[in-house]
Amino acid sequence: MAVLRGRTGRESPAPVRAGTERSVPGATCYIPKPDGKQRPLGIAALEDKIVQRAVVEVLNAIYEEDFLGFSYGFRPGRSQHDALDALATAITHPGELDSGRGSSELLRLG
Repeated sequence: MAVLRGRTGRESPAPVRAGTERSVPGATCYIPKPDGKQRPLGIAALEDKIVQRAVVEVLNAIYEEDFLGFSYGFRPGRSQHDALDALATAITHPGELDSGRGSSELLRLG
């Protein structure tokens, strides 16, 4: 478990576990646009980024084992290009996928 330290320097995993953690307001800076207007850009606080990253790690560990070999959406180390490559391989060379499924089954499950 990651130990988080807030602005006070004390450890703060308890509020995260209890679901009472509240995000710290982030900073806002404005970027000028070509038409003279300004676009707001929100910058998240470091504590929020740490909590978000810890949640991602926990959820990835939980759900990664449930994904099938040909699942590519929002997974670490897998991109849309990898999915297209696997699809091309499945169509041109049936039976050569990581999961051992042929192209007809891949297309039927998709």
